[in-house]
Amino acid sequence: MDAQRFREVCDLFDAVVGLSGARRGECLRELCADAGIRADVEALLSADARGDSFEAAAHAQREALASDDGGDAGSPVGRTFGVWRVVREIGHGGMGVVYLVERDGDRFTQRGALKLIKRGMDSEPIVARFLRERRVLAQLDHPGIARLLDGGMSADGRPYLVMDFVDGLPLSDHIRACAPGLRERLRIFLDVCDAVAYAHRQLVVHRDIKPGNVLVTRHGVVKLLDFGIAKVLDGGDIDDHTATHAAAFTPMYAAPEQRNGGSVGTTTDVYALGRLLYELLTQARAQAPLASAFIAPEEAPGADAGVPPSVRAAAAASAAPIPARALRGDLDTITLRALQREPQRRYASVDALADDVRRHLDSRPITARRDSAGYRAHKFALRHRYLLSAAMLVVVVSIAAATLSLHQAAAVREQAQRARSSQEFLAGVFAQATPDENNGRPFTAHQLLERGERQSAQLSGNPSSQAEMLNLIAGLYWDIGGYERAKALAAQAIALGAGVPLPARARSLIVLARVENELRAFPDALQHVQEALRLARAAGEAGIVEALDAQRAGLAIRVGSQDYQHAEPLLRQLLDDDRAINGESSSQVADDLILRGKVLENSARGPEGIAAITRAVGILRALPIRSDSRMLDALSRLGIAQLHEQDLVAAEPTLRECVELAT
Repeated sequence: MDAQRFREVCDLFDAVVGLSGARRGECLRELCADAGIRADVEALLSADARGDSFEAAAHAQREALASDDGGDAGSPVGRTFGVWRVVREIGHGGMGVVYLVERDGDRFTQRGALKLIKRGMDSEPIVARFLRERRVLAQLDHPGIARLLDGGMSADGRPYLVMDFVDGLPLSDHIRACAPGLRERLRIFLDVCDAVAYAHRQLVVHRDIKPGNVLVTRHGVVKLLDFGIAKVLDGGDIDDHTATHAAAFTPMYAAPEQRNGGSVGTTTDVYALGRLLYELLTQARAQAPLASAFIAPEEAPGADAGVPPSVRAAAAASAAPIPARALRGDLDTITLRALQREPQRRYASVDALADDVRRHLDSRPITARRDSAGYRAHKFALRHRYLLSAAMLVVVVSIAAATLSLHQAAAVREQAQRARSSQEFLAGVFAQATPDENNGRPFTAHQLLERGERQSAQLSGNPSSQAEMLNLIAGLYWDIGGYERAKALAAQAIALGAGVPLPARARSLIVLARVENELRAFPDALQHVQEALRLARAAGEAGIVEALDAQRAGLAIRVGSQDYQHAEPLLRQLLDDDRAINGESSSQVADDLILRGKVLENSARGPEGIAAITRAVGILRALPIRSDSRMLDALSRLGIAQLHEQDLVAAEPTLRECVELAT
């Protein structure tokens, strides 16, 4: 297969691999008229379904070749290689086998992983690749890289190497088994970045970063493996095989320059790390750009990095491991920057990529995003959301007071007093959170929330104020994905009991229900949101806001649990209420219409769903102050709905705008 045909097959594979079986075939026929190329793509799709992507078909052939020479003379278990005794086989691939080995010393036993070329696969190029891996590992000493312990030649002349034995799972298996939250996934990713960046400083490019080459132990320790096709950048310890055998990579994770046989460098690993990050965020493989499947890449310069992770998460809905709203914005931008087709448009180094991930975790502006005043203000607001949210509440209450009747004014004054109490409380948190108290470093969002928790305990003599503070902090934890902490604080606020005003008690239950919805505890979430709605309605006009919020939370629970039959009448009621209170052209109505579109689409009424979301997009475009995050949510849902209806012509500009907003 020539290079051009290979690229076309790979692009088509990437474009359709995420679709269901029936839609996959229809889309493939629509995108490619060449039956031969379609057959190649279908063969890759079949191999992918069996497990190891592009390598699956080749694996069987390699196994057959390895067994044709008569095999090894018996099992090596119990045999010794130098000072190492083979205990058992722990893994194998097309060219080699890995064994657990032990060596006994003076009052100690050391374990290792011995890697040995299979008999019959010890051709000159493969042996050269194996020896190159030994040389590379010998110069690397980092806690995130499996160390080389020993090496030599077996009795029959095959080279072997012994590395640290890592008692862990491949990254994909670890994620499926442990289902970590967003911050833990990013921590794992940063650990991988640290190991790769260290290798780069030793002038070594890995060139085969993928989940199978990253192991995670039960204690969360990350180890990077398999430097078998690594490249030494100074060229002093490498031979021509590095260039001539560039095809020895995993195409699903390979950068475009690897697929095209071009020059590789540190940005090649940046691309593979982008693929790894995409999978960590979505548990789905990053696809090639959707647009490039039906227009030339040069015609879509802004869309060449693929579909943003948040769009993939939104399509998966309740099955997504991380909610789309947690990925939208910075994490979309970081991932797409790493996945740019041209190396010069990616992050210049792994350190730069890792720095932006750390900036996101600290709620600081990232370097990859357009540096507008609005964006910096948004990040400032995230870092100082506690004080600003209380101040904004004061402003909102003040405006509302000018328009409400005298009958409502007393309730408004009560809300304003609560807001002033919140503001004073949070101002106290900030006044004490100086860098001098944190070794000269600014406090992170989590550190400030923890301080807020400690200070809320000082309000134990005033249950009403304490409940307000706990609700505020719990809601902010929910915003940043700290679900377990949010759940605990909401439960603490609920436990304060009848001395707390009804609206505040309703807010506690709403926060708890939203957290339970994210954790897929739908029955508990529904029970708590119904109790919140009862309390809010019992509060009369003082609980209007809480009643609407409870309805929205209940609707989200119905949609999350795929109970579309009960969701639709609730949605109609919420739409009527929001239109009456906020007006037809309001962001609240737009949000309702987006949700209605999703409900209709999942009820096999796709065209009606598209119409509802299109109306929502129109409302959002007309708002005097535009929210990019809300617009991105609307456009991503619209694009997904258009794809489900197989309207590729409409979906292409919609998803292209998504990419532009995300970057």
